[in-house]
Amino acid sequence: QRVAGRLISYDLGGDIGLVAVRVSGPVQTARVAPPSYKVVRGGSVVSVGCNNGRQPTARHSRVASINKYLGPPNLQVNDQPVEGRSGGGLFSEDGLLIGVCNAADPSDREGLYAALASIRAELDKVGLSCVYNPVAPSPGPAQPGSVAAPLAALVSVNPPTMSKQMPASGAAAVALKAEEQAALDEIRRRLQEGAEVICVIRPRNNPAARSEVIMLDRVSPAFLKQLAAETRPQGSPHLTSLEIPAVGGRR
Repeated sequence: QRVAGRLISYDLGGDIGLVAVRVSGPVQTARVAPPSYKVVRGGSVVSVGCNNGRQPTARHSRVASINKYLGPPNLQVNDQPVEGRSGGGLFSEDGLLIGVCNAADPSDREGLYAALASIRAELDKVGLSCVYNPVAPSPGPAQPGSVAAPLAALVSVNPPTMSKQMPASGAAAVALKAEEQAALDEIRRRLQEGAEVICVIRPRNNPAARSEVIMLDRVSPAFLKQLAAETRPQGSPHLTSLEIPAVGGRR
């Protein structure tokens, strides 16, 4: 059954968004993990999603790693999701929302999830920090002597303009080997100290060819991020979103 929704906000880089829906009756909700909650490697988790658009199912697994990929905060889980589970929640053993599914890594047979920091940032952006933070100001009845905040102050009245194209699945999340990450960290450290970093490009298939030397001096973080992304062009994560046919010419 399809339910009409209204886009409130989204972040393409973090591959996460907020959608408002109207329901005809009471629904059971899940709490977003509070600021004090810490996700740990090896922790038991449950993911909920719709395999290939079918009815939702729950799958039990464990956290494989935390922030394994460059880019926005992310979690990896020992269970590769199929298409249709994108957007499904990742929950702790006690039912707290700790992530949102957005991709799969077939090489390691893992699921990739937007982590709590991205979820909280999106809620903060629209003034809904109270959803996860009990001490944050909560929208409610006006206090004596105050003026009630209009709905527009809480959520977007007009949905933001959606990009015509989603980012490539591996553009913002590329895994690095331990030695690659160590080398990148060392480059960052030396550049911050004011050192010059020299890269030597040597053709492997022609030992007699001349080597090329590239000097890196005061390069930007964006350059280092792109350099890291180029180290492992294979095995990029696959998106787990499911294409839904348009109805009546609208999506």
